[in-house]
Amino acid sequence: MGAGLARGAADRTILHRLNTDNTGWSETMVKRLTADLRSGVQNVRIILEPQQLGRLNVELGLRNGKASIRIATETREAARLLSGSRWQLGKMLESAGMRLASFHATGSNGGDAGLDTGQGSQGRS
Repeated sequence: MGAGLARGAADRTILHRLNTDNTGWSETMVKRLTADLRSGVQNVRIILEPQQLGRLNVELGLRNGKASIRIATETREAARLLSGSRWQLGKMLESAGMRLASFHATGSNGGDAGLDTGQGSQGRS
């Protein structure tokens, strides 16, 4: 039997390539993650280009219309880039009938660039 056969959408990891030099890259990422959430996929791997940004491992969860997204990045720069798109992600999920319950992006050196967005925006000085 081929290793490519999956028992279900939740059992497989989806791979996406994303070029952050292209305008609208964050919107493209949000659209892909929204589609993956809707189809029940729980694990996504994204290869970022330019290559110095590294890879992302994304864990998706959807329960009662509330989405949780956890991203582990290879670089702190990638974690910062992604954290900048969390509000857009929340808006697009909302327009798709879902709510972003939490979003967390962590760089490989332990740097934390994400916030739990479940309670709305919280200012940090």
